[in-house]
Amino acid sequence: MGSSGPAEELVKLYWELKGQTALDQSGKAQGEITEEWLESTYDSVGKVVAETVTAAVNCGSFGLQLLPNAFEVR
Repeated sequence: MGSSGPAEELVKLYWELKGQTALDQSGKAQGEITEEWLESTYDSVGKVVAETVTAAVNCGSFGLQLLPNAFEVR
């Protein structure tokens, strides 16, 4: 039976990313991930999740499966 998720070494807690190298879409290094970048991204993700939940509730189509996928980092 095959695995459907990423390799275990690719799975990181959000805050474990601090100090790692950020890559662009082609895999080229773009610099170091900083605390400020993480805070800004965390804030942006929170706003997106809030809007997603609000829209789903307003449409009458809310499912908890929306939440785990909102924090997926690729």
